[in-house]
Amino acid sequence: MNLMTLLRVSAAAASALAGVLVFVPAPPAYANTTFANCAALDGHVFSRAHNSAVISESNTITTLNDGDAISIVIRYSSGAVGTVSGAIAFDGTTIFAETLTFGGGGLAFGNYTRNVAYDPPTDGTNVPLVFTTLPFSSPEGSVRFTVSCVPGAASTAPAAAAATKTFAIERARRLLEDRPDRPRYIRKRLKALWGDDADATDTADVLTRAANQHSRAPAVPPRISPSHSFQVASSSDRHPIGGMAARDATLRASSYGSGDVTDGCGADDSGASRLSCIDVWTEGHYTRFTDSGDRDGHFAIIYAGADIHLTPWVIAGLMGQVDWMDDDIGSANTRVEGIGWMVGPYASMRLTPQLFFDVRAAWGLSDTDVNAASITGNVSTERWLVTGQLSGNFHAGPYRITPEVSIEYIQEELDSYTVSSGAQIASQTVSIGRLRAGPEVARIFDIGSGATLEPRVAVAAVWDFNPADTVTLGNVRYGEDDFRAVVEAGTILQTESGINFAISGKYEGLGISGFDAYGGYLWINVPI
Repeated sequence: MNLMTLLRVSAAAASALAGVLVFVPAPPAYANTTFANCAALDGHVFSRAHNSAVISESNTITTLNDGDAISIVIRYSSGAVGTVSGAIAFDGTTIFAETLTFGGGGLAFGNYTRNVAYDPPTDGTNVPLVFTTLPFSSPEGSVRFTVSCVPGAASTAPAAAAATKTFAIERARRLLEDRPDRPRYIRKRLKALWGDDADATDTADVLTRAANQHSRAPAVPPRISPSHSFQVASSSDRHPIGGMAARDATLRASSYGSGDVTDGCGADDSGASRLSCIDVWTEGHYTRFTDSGDRDGHFAIIYAGADIHLTPWVIAGLMGQVDWMDDDIGSANTRVEGIGWMVGPYASMRLTPQLFFDVRAAWGLSDTDVNAASITGNVSTERWLVTGQLSGNFHAGPYRITPEVSIEYIQEELDSYTVSSGAQIASQTVSIGRLRAGPEVARIFDIGSGATLEPRVAVAAVWDFNPADTVTLGNVRYGEDDFRAVVEAGTILQTESGINFAISGKYEGLGISGFDAYGGYLWINVPI
């Protein structure tokens, strides 16, 4: 074989190999797409022409609910003799498969449409959806799949349930944070923290004699300090009086002037003022909060109560409240708004001259409107709370330092309800256990006419030892912050008549990423 012949053979072999490379079909190529749910799948299109390398598409639907209504339009087209085919499989089951023959005694050239519907048999996650076409024998063949998906009632349930619970969690936090202002005893008897104008020692002497008049002992006032242990000297034999009588005298002396030695209403025969039978008070709070950029909410609450002195150092009363809150989350397209009430007893007491204890319980109901992506509903709730608080009282020069520690627990039961799409939202429970600790620092000023002004500032650390559940809504997790700090500043005006006014502002959000809450309150106490 000469050189020329060898070259011709080599060229022919190369040409044949090139022909094989050109005409051997490429393996199928898959376009993989993930859809979050039925709403995301709606409007999806997969199409293939005869010369397309992609002959199949494999998809995954993250959440597919039983009530979702799926319909698919298949459109065939050909202008030449040959076959065109298409198939659809859901979750491994073929729900449609067809091959059309155009020309040569088959269908006329043109467009042909088929419709197929699919109802998911159950709720599912990560459901595969596969579109497949065989290699077209028609040189002008094409097929197009167009998907429509209408979310069923079940598809609307998760968003509505998440919006409802996110709202309920923040409302429970607001109810704990925007609580009635400090201990009632401290606010009602403001001078009890600073000492009265009368000499406390003389006051103790007078009160001791008043408390022990039944003994008919001569009254020779000893000199004592109510800050000491519960002992008051007897005027008859100089031996200390102990037990209940000494405690009574000491606590009364810590709380009132020497003229306030009798219980009851109005004034005694000498004109000395007595302890009022009933004090009526009201208090209003307002807070605006934002979270994670696109959350905007408002909370308002009004308290009203009345209390009496069971003893000069024990106050008991009944309070009621009405609260309102709205909560908008733009990224989730939700708005929730609710109004509720609670009522219950409370008590405030002076344990020692420097130690106070408060306890409160309340129960109530609420009514909440939910709008989650235009799906609406209404849910009723039942709720209750209990709180206990211990407060101290100390002085550093002209300043009063009042530290406190409190434990609080709230629970709200959300009833099951049905939204406008027909979805049933299951009942849910929100509960928070909270520990709070921090000091209040104040200074008092005499502004004349028997009135005093007390500016104050307070800082508190807040820890949810029983935190609420976290909820994901609009791709944002809410309820993960168990620790925060609150700063508050305000002033109290007390008049000679015993009417007290208070105003305060606060910021909550220290230690929480993305969360801010600004608020304040007004408070008034009127003795009657």
